[in-house]
Amino acid sequence: MAGRSASVRCGGRGVRLRRLLLAVVCGCAPLLAPADTIDAADRRLLADALYARGMHEQAMREYAVLAADPAVAERETVLFRLAESCRRLKRNTDAEAAYARLAAEFPKGRFFTQAQLQRALLAAEGKRFADAVALLTPLAENAAVPADLAPALLQTLADALERGGDAAGSLARYGQLRT
Repeated sequence: MAGRSASVRCGGRGVRLRRLLLAVVCGCAPLLAPADTIDAADRRLLADALYARGMHEQAMREYAVLAADPAVAERETVLFRLAESCRRLKRNTDAEAAYARLAAEFPKGRFFTQAQLQRALLAAEGKRFADAVALLTPLAENAAVPADLAPALLQTLADALERGGDAAGSLARYGQLRT
């Protein structure tokens, strides 16, 4: 009886999320309903739960459906988590495209600097050092970069400059790290 009253207090939302998660884990999601009948709020709850549990393959699919809707609530977060899920799955091309989409749609958003930093890291991983430098240089000159990201940004920029053959530029950026 106590379990039932807890479900009632949740207003049914907790019950729906548990059913969706159970269906995904058991592999019986197709038996529930076609994918397009899940409303965006429930799909977001499912995607967030999958993401939080490290089930990035499934989360990526749900975030991709949400990202296809330009009117989805909290679109910036949806795009960021889509990109992060792709990156964690080593789908670098998809991750880079999702980060680029996020940066283009939300140039003043809260995930912009992180998206650009991740794009630069992916470019450097692909030995595209000039691309990495081009993404990070404007941010390195921006005083509005969050303090917790500034050291990582300068380190990545210095590394890309060094690996791209610009030793003097690299040393200058390493010098900024010390100050």
